[in-house]
Amino acid sequence: MLSRLFLIWTLVAVVATGADAARTYGGFYTAERLARGRHHAADSAWGRALRDAVVKKAKPWLARSDAELWALVPGQALGRCIDVTLDRRMTENKRLGCLQCGARIFAYGSYPYSPDVEHQTWKLTCPSCGAVFPTNDFGRYYRSAIDEHGVFNPAKGDRRLLYNTAHPDPHDPLHLFGVDDGYGYVDSAGREYRFIGYYTWKHWVWLQDGLKALADAFVDTGDRRYAHKAAVLLDRIADLYPAMDFKPYADRGWYHSDGNRGRGKIEGAIWETNVLRKLAEDYDAVLSGTVGDARLFAFLAQQGHRYKLPHLKGTRDLFVQNVDEGILRCGFTAVTTGQVSGNEGMQQLTVAACALALNTMPESGQWLDWIFAPTGGALPGLLTELLDHDGMSNEAAPGYAHFLGQCLAETAFRLADYPRYTRHDIFREFPQLLRTFTAEARTAVFGLAVPNLGDTGATGVVSKGPISVEFMAKGYRYTHDADAAIAAWRMNGGSAQGLGRDLLADDPGAEVAAIERLGRAAGPLRAEGDLLTGFGLAELETGTAAAGFALACNYGRTINHG
Repeated sequence: MLSRLFLIWTLVAVVATGADAARTYGGFYTAERLARGRHHAADSAWGRALRDAVVKKAKPWLARSDAELWALVPGQALGRCIDVTLDRRMTENKRLGCLQCGARIFAYGSYPYSPDVEHQTWKLTCPSCGAVFPTNDFGRYYRSAIDEHGVFNPAKGDRRLLYNTAHPDPHDPLHLFGVDDGYGYVDSAGREYRFIGYYTWKHWVWLQDGLKALADAFVDTGDRRYAHKAAVLLDRIADLYPAMDFKPYADRGWYHSDGNRGRGKIEGAIWETNVLRKLAEDYDAVLSGTVGDARLFAFLAQQGHRYKLPHLKGTRDLFVQNVDEGILRCGFTAVTTGQVSGNEGMQQLTVAACALALNTMPESGQWLDWIFAPTGGALPGLLTELLDHDGMSNEAAPGYAHFLGQCLAETAFRLADYPRYTRHDIFREFPQLLRTFTAEARTAVFGLAVPNLGDTGATGVVSKGPISVEFMAKGYRYTHDADAAIAAWRMNGGSAQGLGRDLLADDPGAEVAAIERLGRAAGPLRAEGDLLTGFGLAELETGTAAAGFALACNYGRTINHG
Protein backbone atom coordinates (compact mmCIF):
# COMPACT_ATOMS: atom_id res chain seq x y z
CA MET A 1 0.00 0.00 0.00
CA LEU A 2 2.83 2.39 0.92
CA SER A 3 4.65 1.78 -2.37
CA ARG A 4 1.41 2.46 -4.34
CA LEU A 5 0.90 5.73 -2.49
CA PHE A 6 4.52 6.69 -3.14
CA LEU A 7 4.10 5.94 -6.87
CA ILE A 8 0.96 8.09 -7.03
CA TRP A 9 2.69 10.93 -5.14
CA THR A 10 5.72 10.69 -7.45
CA LEU A 11 3.53 10.92 -10.57
CA VAL A 12 1.77 13.98 -9.13
CA ALA A 13 5.14 15.55 -8.27
CA VAL A 14 6.48 14.94 -11.76
CA VAL A 15 3.39 16.45 -13.37
CA ALA A 16 3.85 19.44 -11.05
CA THR A 17 7.19 20.24 -12.64
CA GLY A 18 5.25 22.14 -15.26
CA ALA A 19 5.07 24.92 -12.66
CA ASP A 20 8.84 25.37 -12.57
CA ALA A 21 10.53 27.66 -10.12
CA ALA A 22 10.39 31.27 -11.28
CA ARG A 23 14.19 31.46 -11.36
CA THR A 24 15.21 29.78 -14.57
CA TYR A 25 18.77 31.10 -14.74
CA GLY A 26 21.56 31.93 -12.35
CA GLY A 27 22.81 35.48 -12.17
CA PHE A 28 26.01 34.85 -14.13
CA TYR A 29 25.00 32.17 -16.64
CA THR A 30 22.17 34.12 -18.23
CA ALA A 31 20.36 33.09 -21.42
CA GLU A 32 22.34 35.65 -23.42
CA ARG A 33 25.70 34.60 -22.00
CA LEU A 34 25.03 30.89 -22.54
CA ALA A 35 23.92 31.50 -26.13
CA ARG A 36 27.03 33.57 -26.79
CA GLY A 37 29.32 30.91 -25.32
CA ARG A 38 27.79 28.13 -27.40
CA HIS A 39 28.11 30.25 -30.53
CA HIS A 40 31.83 30.84 -29.87
CA ALA A 41 32.26 27.13 -29.02
CA ALA A 42 30.97 26.16 -32.46
CA ASP A 43 32.24 29.07 -34.55
CA SER A 44 36.00 28.96 -34.01
CA ALA A 45 38.75 26.34 -33.97
CA TRP A 46 39.89 27.36 -30.48
CA GLY A 47 36.27 27.35 -29.25
CA ARG A 48 35.67 23.86 -30.59
CA ALA A 49 38.91 22.69 -28.99
CA LEU A 50 37.81 24.05 -25.59
CA ARG A 51 34.38 22.50 -25.98
CA ASP A 52 35.75 19.11 -27.04
CA ALA A 53 38.16 19.09 -24.08
CA VAL A 54 35.41 19.60 -21.49
CA VAL A 55 33.14 17.08 -23.21
CA LYS A 56 35.94 14.50 -23.03
CA LYS A 57 36.48 15.26 -19.35
CA ALA A 58 32.76 14.93 -18.60
CA LYS A 59 32.31 11.69 -20.55
CA PRO A 60 33.02 9.23 -17.70
CA TRP A 61 30.72 11.18 -15.39
CA LEU A 62 27.95 11.15 -17.97
CA ALA A 63 28.30 7.37 -18.21
CA ARG A 64 27.56 6.84 -14.51
CA SER A 65 24.01 6.10 -13.45
CA ASP A 66 22.11 8.58 -11.31
CA ALA A 67 22.21 6.14 -8.39
CA GLU A 68 25.99 5.76 -8.72
CA LEU A 69 26.54 9.52 -8.70
CA TRP A 70 24.22 10.02 -5.74
CA ALA A 71 26.07 7.34 -3.73
CA LEU A 72 29.47 8.94 -4.42
CA VAL A 73 28.80 11.84 -2.04
CA PRO A 74 30.12 11.00 1.47
CA GLY A 75 28.75 12.52 4.64
CA GLN A 76 30.17 14.15 7.75
CA ALA A 77 31.11 10.86 9.47
CA LEU A 78 33.88 10.26 6.94
CA GLY A 79 36.67 12.60 8.04
CA ARG A 80 38.99 14.65 5.81
CA CYS A 81 42.64 15.63 6.27
CA ILE A 82 45.49 16.81 4.04
CA ASP A 83 48.26 14.80 5.70
CA VAL A 84 48.23 11.16 6.75
CA THR A 85 50.14 11.69 10.01
CA LEU A 86 50.43 15.43 10.78
CA ASP A 87 49.08 15.88 14.32
CA ARG A 88 48.30 19.40 15.48
CA ARG A 89 48.40 18.29 19.12
CA MET A 90 52.06 17.24 18.98
CA THR A 91 54.96 19.55 19.80
CA GLU A 92 57.62 17.22 18.35
CA ASN A 93 57.59 14.77 15.44
CA LYS A 94 54.37 16.33 14.28
CA ARG A 95 54.59 14.55 10.92
CA LEU A 96 55.63 10.95 10.36
CA GLY A 97 56.55 9.34 7.04
CA CYS A 98 55.23 6.27 5.27
CA LEU A 99 54.22 3.40 7.54
CA GLN A 100 56.45 1.14 5.44
CA CYS A 101 59.46 3.22 4.29
CA GLY A 102 59.42 6.19 6.67
CA ALA A 103 60.87 9.56 5.68
CA ARG A 104 61.69 8.56 2.11
CA ILE A 105 58.17 9.57 1.10
CA PHE A 106 58.94 13.24 1.82
CA ALA A 107 60.95 13.38 -1.41
CA TYR A 108 57.60 13.35 -3.21
CA GLY A 109 56.30 16.66 -1.94
CA SER A 110 53.92 17.97 0.68
CA TYR A 111 50.98 15.88 -0.59
CA PRO A 112 52.79 12.72 -1.72
CA TYR A 113 49.84 10.37 -2.13
CA SER A 114 47.90 10.71 -5.39
CA PRO A 115 45.15 8.09 -5.23
CA ASP A 116 43.44 6.86 -8.38
CA VAL A 117 39.99 7.52 -7.00
CA GLU A 118 38.18 6.28 -10.07
CA HIS A 119 39.96 2.94 -10.46
CA GLN A 120 41.52 2.06 -7.08
CA THR A 121 38.97 3.14 -4.52
CA TRP A 122 39.84 3.62 -0.86
CA LYS A 123 43.57 3.00 -1.37
CA LEU A 124 46.74 5.09 -1.06
CA THR A 125 49.96 3.95 -2.73
CA CYS A 126 53.28 5.19 -1.37
CA PRO A 127 55.18 6.76 -4.30
CA SER A 128 58.48 5.77 -2.68
CA CYS A 129 58.13 2.10 -1.77
CA GLY A 130 54.85 1.15 -3.47
CA ALA A 131 53.16 -0.03 -0.27
CA VAL A 132 49.35 0.19 -0.43
CA PHE A 133 47.24 1.28 2.54
CA PRO A 134 44.95 0.69 4.26
CA THR A 135 45.44 -3.04 4.21
CA ASN A 136 41.74 -3.80 4.78
CA ASP A 137 38.94 -3.71 2.21
CA PHE A 138 37.51 -0.40 3.37
CA GLY A 139 35.06 -0.24 0.48
CA ARG A 140 33.31 -3.35 1.71
CA TYR A 141 33.23 -2.02 5.27
CA TYR A 142 31.96 1.37 4.02
CA ARG A 143 29.06 -0.25 2.19
CA SER A 144 28.13 -2.24 5.30
CA ALA A 145 27.90 1.03 7.26
CA ILE A 146 25.44 2.88 4.99
CA ASP A 147 22.42 3.68 7.16
CA GLU A 148 18.75 4.33 6.45
CA HIS A 149 19.61 7.90 5.37
CA GLY A 150 22.13 6.76 2.79
CA VAL A 151 25.24 7.95 4.66
CA PHE A 152 28.22 6.25 6.27
CA ASN A 153 27.47 5.51 9.91
CA PRO A 154 30.29 3.69 11.78
CA ALA A 155 27.80 2.35 14.30
CA LYS A 156 26.20 0.33 11.49
CA GLY A 157 29.45 -1.03 10.05
CA ASP A 158 30.41 -4.71 10.18
CA ARG A 159 33.66 -4.57 12.12
CA ARG A 160 34.42 -8.18 11.25
CA LEU A 161 35.56 -6.77 7.91
CA LEU A 162 38.33 -4.74 9.52
CA TYR A 163 41.38 -6.92 8.98
CA ASN A 164 44.48 -7.03 6.77
CA THR A 165 43.26 -8.94 3.71
CA ALA A 166 46.80 -10.26 3.08
CA HIS A 167 46.82 -11.76 6.59
CA PRO A 168 43.27 -13.03 7.27
CA ASP A 169 44.26 -15.35 10.15
CA PRO A 170 43.28 -13.62 13.43
CA HIS A 171 46.34 -15.18 15.07
CA ASP A 172 48.71 -13.66 12.50
CA PRO A 173 50.63 -10.76 14.13
CA LEU A 174 49.98 -8.69 10.98
CA HIS A 175 46.23 -9.37 11.01
CA LEU A 176 45.43 -5.77 12.05
CA PHE A 177 48.53 -4.05 10.65
CA GLY A 178 47.61 -1.00 8.55
CA VAL A 179 43.87 -1.41 9.10
CA ASP A 180 41.84 1.82 8.99
CA ASP A 181 38.15 2.01 9.95
CA GLY A 182 37.88 5.60 8.72
CA TYR A 183 39.51 7.09 11.80
CA GLY A 184 43.07 5.93 11.23
CA TYR A 185 45.43 3.07 11.99
CA VAL A 186 47.14 3.46 15.38
CA ASP A 187 50.71 2.16 15.60
CA SER A 188 52.49 0.77 18.67
CA ALA A 189 53.50 4.31 19.74
CA GLY A 190 49.90 5.50 19.67
CA ARG A 191 50.29 7.58 16.48
CA GLU A 192 47.56 7.64 13.85
CA TYR A 193 47.94 7.00 10.12
CA ARG A 194 44.80 8.47 8.56
CA PHE A 195 44.81 6.74 5.21
CA ILE A 196 41.05 7.01 4.70
CA GLY A 197 40.94 10.60 5.95
CA TYR A 198 43.50 11.66 3.32
CA TYR A 199 41.78 9.57 0.67
CA THR A 200 38.39 11.11 1.47
CA TRP A 201 39.83 14.60 0.99
CA LYS A 202 41.08 13.52 -2.45
CA HIS A 203 37.72 11.88 -3.13
CA TRP A 204 35.95 15.20 -2.54
CA VAL A 205 38.43 16.97 -4.85
CA TRP A 206 37.76 14.36 -7.55
CA LEU A 207 34.01 14.69 -7.03
CA GLN A 208 34.13 18.46 -7.41
CA ASP A 209 36.28 18.14 -10.53
CA GLY A 210 33.61 15.88 -11.99
CA LEU A 211 30.84 18.31 -11.11
CA LYS A 212 32.73 21.13 -12.79
CA ALA A 213 33.36 19.01 -15.89
CA LEU A 214 29.63 18.32 -16.19
CA ALA A 215 28.76 22.00 -15.64
CA ASP A 216 31.33 23.17 -18.20
CA ALA A 217 30.10 20.62 -20.74
CA PHE A 218 26.53 21.87 -20.35
CA VAL A 219 27.61 25.49 -20.69
CA ASP A 220 29.58 24.78 -23.88
CA THR A 221 27.12 22.41 -25.57
CA GLY A 222 23.63 23.05 -24.18
CA ASP A 223 23.20 19.27 -23.84
CA ARG A 224 20.87 18.83 -20.88
CA ARG A 225 22.23 15.39 -20.05
CA TYR A 226 25.22 17.10 -18.44
CA ALA A 227 22.98 19.39 -16.37
CA HIS A 228 20.96 16.37 -15.26
CA LYS A 229 24.00 14.52 -13.90
CA ALA A 230 25.38 17.68 -12.27
CA ALA A 231 22.02 18.29 -10.60
CA VAL A 232 22.04 14.79 -9.07
CA LEU A 233 25.37 15.59 -7.40
CA LEU A 234 24.31 19.09 -6.35
CA ASP A 235 21.08 17.93 -4.75
CA ARG A 236 22.87 15.23 -2.77
CA ILE A 237 25.63 17.61 -1.67
CA ALA A 238 22.92 20.06 -0.58
CA ASP A 239 21.40 17.31 1.60
CA LEU A 240 24.70 16.81 3.43
CA TYR A 241 26.51 20.16 3.32
CA PRO A 242 24.77 21.75 6.36
CA ALA A 243 26.10 18.97 8.62
CA MET A 244 29.66 19.11 7.27
CA ASP A 245 32.01 20.36 9.98
CA PHE A 246 35.79 20.00 10.19
CA LYS A 247 36.00 20.89 13.90
CA PRO A 248 35.47 17.35 15.30
CA TYR A 249 38.44 16.17 13.24
CA ALA A 250 40.57 19.16 14.19
CA ASP A 251 39.83 18.28 17.81
CA ARG A 252 41.28 14.82 17.12
CA GLY A 253 44.50 16.44 15.89
CA TRP A 254 43.74 16.10 12.18
CA TYR A 255 45.04 18.80 9.90
CA HIS A 256 43.54 20.77 7.04
CA SER A 257 43.88 24.28 5.66
CA ASP A 258 42.30 26.16 8.56
CA GLY A 259 45.03 28.49 9.82
CA ASN A 260 45.14 26.44 13.05
CA ARG A 261 41.64 27.66 13.90
CA GLY A 262 40.11 24.18 13.88
CA ARG A 263 37.22 25.31 11.71
CA GLY A 264 35.83 24.47 8.30
CA LYS A 265 33.24 22.29 6.62
CA ILE A 266 34.25 19.75 3.97
CA GLU A 267 37.78 21.19 4.06
CA GLY A 268 39.52 23.57 6.45
CA ALA A 269 38.14 27.11 6.71
CA ILE A 270 40.64 28.60 4.25
CA TRP A 271 40.34 26.16 1.37
CA GLU A 272 36.61 25.76 2.00
CA THR A 273 36.11 29.18 0.41
CA ASN A 274 37.11 27.60 -2.90
CA VAL A 275 34.89 24.55 -2.32
CA LEU A 276 31.83 26.72 -1.67
CA ARG A 277 32.59 29.11 -4.54
CA LYS A 278 32.90 26.28 -7.05
CA LEU A 279 29.67 24.65 -5.85
CA ALA A 280 27.87 27.96 -6.32
CA GLU A 281 29.35 28.55 -9.77
CA ASP A 282 28.49 25.04 -10.98
CA TYR A 283 24.91 25.41 -9.70
CA ASP A 284 24.63 28.77 -11.47
CA ALA A 285 25.90 27.10 -14.66
CA VAL A 286 23.45 24.19 -14.82
CA LEU A 287 20.31 25.70 -13.27
CA SER A 288 18.63 26.44 -16.60
CA GLY A 289 19.34 22.90 -17.80
CA THR A 290 17.08 21.41 -15.11
CA VAL A 291 13.88 23.02 -16.40
CA GLY A 292 11.34 20.33 -17.25
CA ASP A 293 13.64 17.41 -16.34
CA ALA A 294 10.90 15.10 -15.06
CA ARG A 295 13.29 12.13 -14.88
CA LEU A 296 15.62 14.04 -12.55
CA PHE A 297 12.87 15.01 -10.12
CA ALA A 298 11.35 11.51 -10.14
CA PHE A 299 14.76 10.06 -9.26
CA LEU A 300 15.27 12.56 -6.43
CA ALA A 301 11.79 11.79 -5.09
CA GLN A 302 12.60 8.09 -5.19
CA GLN A 303 15.84 8.61 -3.24
CA GLY A 304 14.09 10.83 -0.73
CA HIS A 305 11.55 8.12 -0.03
CA ARG A 306 14.02 5.24 0.01
CA TYR A 307 16.44 6.90 2.43
CA LYS A 308 13.95 8.77 4.62
CA LEU A 309 15.40 12.17 3.78
CA PRO A 310 14.00 15.10 5.77
CA HIS A 311 13.32 17.35 2.76
CA LEU A 312 10.52 16.68 0.29
CA LYS A 313 11.67 16.05 -3.27
CA GLY A 314 10.03 15.61 -6.65
CA THR A 315 9.73 19.01 -8.37
CA ARG A 316 12.09 21.63 -9.73
CA ASP A 317 10.91 24.07 -7.07
CA LEU A 318 11.97 21.58 -4.38
CA PHE A 319 15.34 20.98 -6.08
CA VAL A 320 16.05 24.72 -6.26
CA GLN A 321 14.91 25.19 -2.66
CA ASN A 322 17.19 22.37 -1.47
CA VAL A 323 20.32 23.73 -3.16
CA ASP A 324 19.51 27.33 -2.23
CA GLU A 325 19.15 26.36 1.42
CA GLY A 326 21.65 23.53 1.73
CA ILE A 327 24.55 25.13 -0.16
CA LEU A 328 24.06 28.84 -0.82
CA ARG A 329 22.34 30.07 2.34
CA CYS A 330 24.15 27.57 4.53
CA GLY A 331 27.42 28.66 2.93
CA PHE A 332 26.75 32.36 3.34
CA THR A 333 25.99 31.83 7.03
CA ALA A 334 29.21 29.83 7.39
CA VAL A 335 31.16 32.74 5.88
CA THR A 336 29.58 35.29 8.20
CA THR A 337 30.37 33.15 11.27
CA GLY A 338 33.96 32.45 10.20
CA GLN A 339 33.47 28.73 9.66
CA VAL A 340 34.40 29.43 6.03
CA SER A 341 37.13 32.08 5.96
CA GLY A 342 40.35 32.28 3.98
CA ASN A 343 43.00 34.80 3.08
CA GLU A 344 41.46 38.22 2.56
CA GLY A 345 39.73 38.30 -0.79
CA MET A 346 38.73 34.64 -0.78
CA GLN A 347 35.52 34.91 1.22
CA GLN A 348 34.52 38.09 -0.62
CA LEU A 349 34.82 36.31 -3.96
CA THR A 350 32.95 33.30 -2.59
CA VAL A 351 30.04 35.42 -1.37
CA ALA A 352 29.85 37.13 -4.77
CA ALA A 353 29.58 33.73 -6.48
CA CYS A 354 26.87 32.62 -4.03
CA ALA A 355 24.90 35.87 -4.46
CA LEU A 356 24.90 35.56 -8.25
CA ALA A 357 23.91 31.88 -8.12
CA LEU A 358 21.01 32.77 -5.79
CA ASN A 359 19.97 35.57 -8.18
CA THR A 360 17.09 36.59 -5.92
CA MET A 361 16.46 40.16 -4.89
CA PRO A 362 16.67 41.68 -2.36
CA GLU A 363 18.64 38.78 -0.81
CA SER A 364 21.40 38.64 -3.43
CA GLY A 365 21.83 42.40 -3.07
CA GLN A 366 22.11 42.09 0.69
CA TRP A 367 24.84 39.45 0.34
CA LEU A 368 26.74 41.67 -2.08
CA ASP A 369 26.35 44.58 0.36
CA TRP A 370 28.05 42.36 2.97
CA ILE A 371 31.20 42.36 0.82
CA PHE A 372 31.51 46.13 1.33
CA ALA A 373 30.27 46.39 4.93
CA PRO A 374 32.92 47.28 7.58
CA THR A 375 31.62 44.44 9.75
CA GLY A 376 31.47 42.09 6.76
CA GLY A 377 33.88 41.69 3.86
CA ALA A 378 35.22 45.24 4.40
CA LEU A 379 36.36 45.50 0.78
CA PRO A 380 36.97 49.29 0.81
CA GLY A 381 39.33 48.96 3.76
CA LEU A 382 41.20 46.08 2.11
CA LEU A 383 41.75 48.12 -1.04
CA THR A 384 42.83 51.28 0.72
CA GLU A 385 44.85 49.76 3.58
CA LEU A 386 46.26 46.43 2.34
CA LEU A 387 46.70 46.99 -1.40
CA ASP A 388 49.74 49.20 -2.02
CA HIS A 389 50.44 51.46 -4.98
CA ASP A 390 52.20 48.58 -6.77
CA GLY A 391 49.01 46.53 -6.69
CA MET A 392 50.43 44.11 -4.11
CA SER A 393 49.23 43.29 -0.59
CA ASN A 394 51.00 42.97 2.78
CA GLU A 395 52.34 39.48 2.05
CA ALA A 396 56.01 38.69 1.46
CA ALA A 397 56.03 36.06 -1.30
CA PRO A 398 55.10 37.47 -4.75
CA GLY A 399 52.30 34.97 -5.39
CA TYR A 400 50.66 35.62 -2.05
CA ALA A 401 51.22 39.38 -2.33
CA HIS A 402 49.32 39.40 -5.60
CA PHE A 403 46.55 37.13 -4.33
CA LEU A 404 44.43 39.83 -2.67
CA GLY A 405 44.33 41.95 -5.83
CA GLN A 406 43.45 38.91 -7.92
CA CYS A 407 40.55 37.90 -5.66
CA LEU A 408 39.15 41.42 -5.43
CA ALA A 409 39.49 41.90 -9.19
CA GLU A 410 37.61 38.64 -9.77
CA THR A 411 34.93 39.92 -7.38
CA ALA A 412 34.76 43.13 -9.41
CA PHE A 413 34.41 41.13 -12.64
CA ARG A 414 31.38 39.32 -11.23
CA LEU A 415 29.69 42.51 -10.11
CA ALA A 416 30.33 44.05 -13.54
CA ASP A 417 28.57 41.04 -15.08
CA TYR A 418 25.55 41.37 -12.80
CA PRO A 419 23.45 44.38 -13.82
CA ARG A 420 20.81 43.66 -11.17
CA TYR A 421 23.23 45.06 -8.58
CA THR A 422 24.08 48.72 -9.06
CA ARG A 423 25.06 49.89 -5.58
CA HIS A 424 28.80 49.49 -6.18
CA ASP A 425 31.18 49.54 -9.13
CA ILE A 426 34.53 48.42 -7.73
CA PHE A 427 36.68 49.53 -10.65
CA ARG A 428 35.09 52.98 -10.70
CA GLU A 429 35.25 53.47 -6.94
CA PHE A 430 38.74 52.04 -6.47
CA PRO A 431 40.84 52.76 -9.59
CA GLN A 432 43.99 51.71 -7.73
CA LEU A 433 42.87 48.12 -8.31
CA LEU A 434 44.01 48.50 -11.93
CA ARG A 435 47.60 48.22 -10.71
CA THR A 436 47.02 44.59 -9.84
CA PHE A 437 46.88 43.70 -13.55
CA THR A 438 50.49 44.75 -14.10
CA ALA A 439 51.92 43.97 -10.65
CA GLU A 440 53.05 40.44 -11.40
CA ALA A 441 54.76 41.45 -14.61
CA ARG A 442 56.77 44.10 -12.77
CA THR A 443 58.19 41.50 -10.36
CA ALA A 444 59.77 39.48 -13.20
CA VAL A 445 63.28 40.52 -14.28
CA PHE A 446 63.50 40.60 -18.09
CA GLY A 447 59.90 39.38 -17.96
CA LEU A 448 61.33 35.88 -17.35
CA ALA A 449 62.13 35.31 -13.69
CA VAL A 450 60.16 36.15 -10.55
CA PRO A 451 62.44 36.15 -7.47
CA ASN A 452 61.85 33.18 -5.19
CA LEU A 453 60.98 35.23 -2.12
CA GLY A 454 59.48 33.61 0.95
CA ASP A 455 56.84 30.95 0.41
CA THR A 456 57.44 30.53 -3.33
CA GLY A 457 57.94 26.78 -3.51
CA ALA A 458 61.65 26.11 -4.06
CA THR A 459 65.00 27.84 -4.23
CA GLY A 460 67.10 27.77 -7.39
CA VAL A 461 64.10 27.81 -9.70
CA VAL A 462 64.03 30.30 -12.57
CA SER A 463 60.45 30.79 -13.70
CA LYS A 464 57.63 33.28 -14.16
CA GLY A 465 56.11 31.81 -11.01
CA PRO A 466 52.58 33.07 -10.39
CA ILE A 467 52.30 35.24 -13.51
CA SER A 468 48.99 34.76 -15.37
CA VAL A 469 48.73 36.39 -18.79
CA GLU A 470 45.07 35.32 -18.88
CA PHE A 471 44.38 37.44 -15.79
CA MET A 472 46.05 40.45 -17.41
CA ALA A 473 44.03 40.00 -20.61
CA LYS A 474 40.84 39.66 -18.58
CA GLY A 475 41.71 42.88 -16.77
CA TYR A 476 41.96 44.64 -20.12
CA ARG A 477 38.57 43.24 -21.22
CA TYR A 478 36.78 44.68 -18.22
CA THR A 479 38.66 47.96 -17.76
CA HIS A 480 40.20 48.79 -21.18
CA ASP A 481 43.38 49.60 -19.28
CA ALA A 482 46.13 49.76 -21.91
CA ASP A 483 48.83 48.86 -19.35
CA ALA A 484 47.10 45.55 -18.69
CA ALA A 485 47.01 44.75 -22.40
CA ILE A 486 50.68 45.66 -22.85
CA ALA A 487 51.72 43.55 -19.84
CA ALA A 488 49.76 40.58 -21.21
CA TRP A 489 51.34 40.97 -24.66
CA ARG A 490 54.87 41.22 -23.28
CA MET A 491 54.53 38.35 -20.79
CA ASN A 492 53.02 36.24 -23.59
CA GLY A 493 56.24 36.42 -25.57
CA GLY A 494 55.43 39.57 -27.52
CA SER A 495 52.20 38.22 -28.94
CA ALA A 496 48.45 38.18 -28.31
CA GLN A 497 48.24 34.63 -29.66
CA GLY A 498 46.11 32.48 -27.36
CA LEU A 499 44.93 35.39 -25.19
CA GLY A 500 41.30 36.33 -24.61
CA ARG A 501 39.97 32.87 -25.32
CA ASP A 502 36.90 33.14 -23.14
CA LEU A 503 33.80 31.62 -24.73
CA LEU A 504 31.54 33.95 -22.74
CA ALA A 505 33.27 37.17 -23.84
CA ASP A 506 31.37 39.50 -26.15
CA ASP A 507 33.94 39.55 -28.95
CA PRO A 508 37.12 37.56 -28.20
CA GLY A 509 38.56 38.32 -31.63
CA ALA A 510 38.33 42.08 -31.15
CA GLU A 511 39.93 41.78 -27.72
CA VAL A 512 42.90 39.85 -29.13
CA ALA A 513 43.32 42.38 -31.95
CA ALA A 514 43.32 45.28 -29.47
CA ILE A 515 45.93 43.61 -27.25
CA GLU A 516 48.12 42.94 -30.28
CA ARG A 517 47.82 46.55 -31.46
CA LEU A 518 48.60 48.05 -28.05
CA GLY A 519 51.45 45.61 -27.43
CA ARG A 520 53.13 46.27 -30.77
CA ALA A 521 52.84 50.01 -30.24
CA ALA A 522 54.54 49.74 -26.83
CA GLY A 523 57.16 47.28 -27.99
CA PRO A 524 59.09 44.66 -26.00
CA LEU A 525 60.45 45.19 -22.53
CA ARG A 526 63.57 47.32 -22.30
CA ALA A 527 66.41 46.37 -19.99
CA GLU A 528 66.10 49.11 -17.39
CA GLY A 529 64.91 47.37 -14.24
CA ASP A 530 62.13 48.43 -11.92
CA LEU A 531 61.53 49.67 -8.40
CA LEU A 532 58.45 48.51 -6.51
CA THR A 533 58.56 50.78 -3.46
CA GLY A 534 55.25 49.51 -2.09
CA PHE A 535 56.13 45.83 -2.26
CA GLY A 536 59.82 46.40 -1.55
CA LEU A 537 61.68 45.02 -4.56
CA ALA A 538 64.50 46.61 -6.57
CA GLU A 539 65.52 45.15 -9.93
CA LEU A 540 68.55 46.01 -12.04
CA GLU A 541 68.90 44.75 -15.62
CA THR A 542 71.54 45.08 -18.32
CA GLY A 543 71.80 43.53 -21.75
CA THR A 544 68.91 41.53 -23.19
CA ALA A 545 66.70 38.70 -22.03
CA ALA A 546 68.62 36.34 -24.33
CA ALA A 547 72.04 37.37 -23.01
CA GLY A 548 71.86 39.70 -20.06
CA PHE A 549 72.36 40.06 -16.34
CA ALA A 550 69.78 40.92 -13.72
CA LEU A 551 69.90 41.48 -9.98
CA ALA A 552 66.85 41.47 -7.71
CA CYS A 553 67.01 42.85 -4.17
CA ASN A 554 64.15 42.33 -1.75
CA TYR A 555 63.85 44.94 0.99
CA GLY A 556 60.16 44.47 1.77
CA ARG A 557 58.18 42.54 4.35
CA THR A 558 59.28 39.22 5.77
CA ILE A 559 56.10 38.25 7.64
CA ASN A 560 53.04 36.55 6.14
CA HIS A 561 54.44 33.80 3.88
CA GLY A 562 57.90 35.32 4.21
